[in-house]
Amino acid sequence: MSGQDSSPQRARNVKRTVVLPRNDNDLGVPEKQKLKNLQDSRRIKEIEFSNNATSESFGEILLNLFANFLTQAELPK
Repeated sequence: MSGQDSSPQRARNVKRTVVLPRNDNDLGVPEKQKLKNLQDSRRIKEIEFSNNATSESFGEILLNLFANFLTQAELPK
């Protein structure tokens, strides 16, 4: 047996696609036309964050990406 650990290492950063719906009623998977509308209005973003990111840092990322659509008060939604 070698001295190396054979367990896979986790990535340090995680990449995700975030979809910001227009209202709370649209929390399901968007239909093709709605998805295109969300893309055209820049409500779909690719984000990358640290594997051990806090909810506060994740909230800051969302506020920076969706500054035109989100306020600090809306983050808990």
